[in-house]
Parts: sequence; C-alpha cells; structure tokens
Amino acid sequence: MFEQEFASLLAERVQSVVPQGFAVSAARGWVSVWHDDDPGASTGVRSIVISHERRPEGLASAASAVLNSVQDYISEELRTPWPTIPGGPTLTHPDAVVEGSVLRMWFGDRNSPVLAMGDIDLTELR
Repeated sequence: MFEQEFASLLAERVQSVVPQGFAVSAARGWVSVWHDDDPGASTGVRSIVISHERRPEGLASAASAVLNSVQDYISEELRTPWPTIPGGPTLTHPDAVVEGSVLRMWFGDRNSPVLAMGDIDLTELR
C-alpha cells in the first residue's frame, strides 16, 4: 500500500539522522519516534496523504509533519533544541518539498541545511 510504504521510507530517512538512543519506525500508516524503548510521538502519515489525494504538496506536508513531531519530541527529551545551528542553541525549522518525483527533506535553510535526510524517489512507491 502506497501510504504504508511512504511512511516506512520516511521513518527510514529520519532514523538515519536522529541522535543515538532514539528510534523511528512506521506501522499502519503512522511514523513514531521512540526513546530508550518508550513510545514518544506519532504522526498519522496515511491520513495526510489520503486527504491530499497523494499529490506532491500532500506528501511534502506529511513529511514536514513527521519532521516537526520528531523534532519536538527529541528536543523535549534532550531538554535542548535539536537539531541546532552550529555555534548556538538556535532551533532550526524542518521543511520538505517534492521536486519532480523526488521528496527532499531538511532542517534549516534549504540552500545550506543544518541536517538533511536522503531523498525519496516517489516513483518507487506502488
């Protein structure tokens, strides 16, 4: 199912950048972040994607919602902003965009991200 595959790919990409001790997983169209085996926050990717009829802006919106949720949870758990701009505790903002058939995700400035995840080629989803 498209929405579950999409959620799984989002979780995989976000997992690649979270601090040690945190885990990101996908199940039943939800992406969840965990810390030390305790569930933290979840985002309903499936409902966002369906409500936007799988259009690019809906996929970017779902990705941004996941990034926001993960960022909020990790920042609360660490009791400090995550991720931060080098040299300061300033919180960076997450964003996502679909360009052609590729979803790109990052924290900070698009042209000079503080933290970027691997792209998702949307043509690989069923």
